[in-house]
Amino acid sequence: RLRPSTAAAAKGPTMPAPTTWAEYVRRTMASIDKRAHLVDQRGNPRVVRTCSSSGVPLIVDLMDWRGRRRARLAYDAASGEVSSVTLVSSDGREIELGQSLAQGD
Repeated sequence: RLRPSTAAAAKGPTMPAPTTWAEYVRRTMASIDKRAHLVDQRGNPRVVRTCSSSGVPLIVDLMDWRGRRRARLAYDAASGEVSSVTLVSSDGREIELGQSLAQGD
């Protein structure tokens, strides 16, 4: 089960924390899609989608306004489902969540 951080909880009322992997992925994709039309300070797209030659999604990257990667959705090529979400902090530390990790398996 995914849990909100204590820092996020201290900021006051926000959306409830996602309780399932599917909900977490849905919210992450919605957040990325909101920024799909934006560009970074160099004019590059902030959302970069990489697909296989047959058009199956492989990776979706979200960049910040400076062009640094902040989030990545990695897809399973066989199922087409999101297999992991990687978040990158402003100091470059990466946190990777996968479906089994998020469920506590």
